Amino acid sequence: MSLASSLPKLSLDGKKVNLPTSLPALKETLVNLIENDNYQRAQLIINALPQFANDSSILTEVAYIYYKLNNHEKLSEITPSTIALKHIFAQYYYSNGENDKALQLYNSINSSRDANDIAVNIRAVISQKLYDNKDSITLDSLPSSDIPSYDELFNDALIQIFSNNLINAQNLLEKAKNLAINSVSNYPQLDAFIELAPIDLQIAYVYILQKNISKSNDILDDISSQLTSLLNQYPKNKNLQIINLILQNNKLSIIDNESVVSPYLIFRELNFPNSIEETRLKLTIPQLSIFNRNELLLSNQINKTSKNTIKKFIENNPNNITFSSSSPINKLLQKVQKFINKNNNQGAIAYLESSIDIVKQHTSLIILLVTLYESINASNKVQSFLSSIVSSSSNESINEELLKFIQMKLNKDVKSIPINEEHLSSLISDIDVNSLNFPQFNNSNNQKSKPKMIKKRKNHNKKPKNTHSKIDPERWLPLKDRSYYKSKNKKKTQGGTVDSGLSI
Repeated sequence: MSLASSLPKLSLDGKKVNLPTSLPALKETLVNLIENDNYQRAQLIINALPQFANDSSILTEVAYIYYKLNNHEKLSEITPSTIALKHIFAQYYYSNGENDKALQLYNSINSSRDANDIAVNIRAVISQKLYDNKDSITLDSLPSSDIPSYDELFNDALIQIFSNNLINAQNLLEKAKNLAINSVSNYPQLDAFIELAPIDLQIAYVYILQKNISKSNDILDDISSQLTSLLNQYPKNKNLQIINLILQNNKLSIIDNESVVSPYLIFRELNFPNSIEETRLKLTIPQLSIFNRNELLLSNQINKTSKNTIKKFIENNPNNITFSSSSPINKLLQKVQKFINKNNNQGAIAYLESSIDIVKQHTSLIILLVTLYESINASNKVQSFLSSIVSSSSNESINEELLKFIQMKLNKDVKSIPINEEHLSSLISDIDVNSLNFPQFNNSNNQKSKPKMIKKRKNHNKKPKNTHSKIDPERWLPLKDRSYYKSKNKKKTQGGTVDSGLSI
């Protein structure tokens, strides 16, 4: 028996793989799998070697694998006793939106060696808290490193954006970009692009918020040209996929009305929901919530919204439709969520209808109620509800997003819906009549229709026209039985026959 055949083996992807038999070999194997983002295989190997799983020499790698796979059950069995484990647990809490727990762990790390990383990560957590709760905070109160890195400046800019200080955010992003350009000057093209592209995307986003669409477009087009080339070389690179997803969403968000693309085409180009699922592990909660919101809006426009989509949207992204955690909207949504969790869409509709005044004040709640109506095929309620919004609101009080949504939902049968003439012009203001294509019809409807010609039925009991000729008295007999019938198929007799009566 050979040495290789005596080693323990594990079946992975249909192949027998030799498992490491020592802790150093296992540690090296796990590090290689982590570097290649192959966390599923790493977990299979850990499960196959339970005697090594809790050893302190590989506990950091094991915890990191569980964090990347979001394996809460396994991770909860580990105590964050070292600085490395505290970093991993803080990242896990941050990725799951448990910001207070993440901050508590970062503040408990007293290490001058990790000061720069802690300053960067604390700012990332704070920016996420601002996105969730809209708390106020000053940058002076945060720990900072002696020489700020471009990552730290980038996260400072995020805090300023969520605090609505766009000028300060723009200045910080420009500083971060200058630092990053110097830092990545010797990097390979791919690595340099992955470091610089997120900063450029954030600068473009600030310009979008400032309504400076031309500058934003220039930046996005420049990123797009570089990204296309790199994606051809590295089509499976997750970082490039995330940059592409953010880029496409931002570009489509600033399309003018004259260049509106079909929502079906947009949904296909963004590859929803696959593109979100493939990059979920690398997305922050604000990014993920925005992508989920965009998916829901597009799904609703192409009639692909399901109960599960609504349920997931309300559970994971309440801030897209609530503006304050203490507002009555939050309480309303919590109740609606309970109905949806029990697949009781009728109850959710009834509860929203009981607070119809609040619903009508917010576009997202209006879209939610319409989506619930459509889930029970109540098209008449959709029409009457949206018509009541149009008839009771002034043009100024209806935002552009809501106007387009109402127009899309009502254009199927506009004539049957009572709409005030004052508001009708606002609903069709962005439609170019000359660009519409109509089927070709003839003008026969404008002319007097000719009366249809009625054909007279033939009278089969008519007498013969020539009544003077003699009528055949045998006409009722079959042809073969008539006296004058002569058959055309007479049998021919063959020659050479001898009369049997003659004898010689």
